[in-house]
Amino acid sequence: MWVYFNVDFRYSPEEVMNVVEDALQGTPIPNVAPFPPPHCICYDFARQGADSFAYYAVRYWAGRKKKKKKKNPPPPPPPPPPPPPFLLGGGGGLPPTSLGGWARAHLRGR
Repeated sequence: MWVYFNVDFRYSPEEVMNVVEDALQGTPIPNVAPFPPPHCICYDFARQGADSFAYYAVRYWAGRKKKKKKKNPPPPPPPPPPPPPFLLGGGGGLPPTSLGGWARAHLRGR
């Protein structure tokens, strides 16, 4: 992209271009690409002796806006493991030979 401006002849083209480039390259500018860096040119002088200024242009490249990354929510915690069979006390269809069934059978006799 180009930006055009004029500066009178009290300032040399070299001085104008250096000042403009130092200003544009000194700090990051939103939505302006850092590379290639912006630069300034003097593209014309007084036209037909009527103007008392030089014509300048700055060229820069538009930068892309950084997209905000959407953070995925953390996964839900895993379900708790089922309790060991001996804590079920032989219920839930466990065979009587399981530890729960054995403890129940021996505790009945007490």
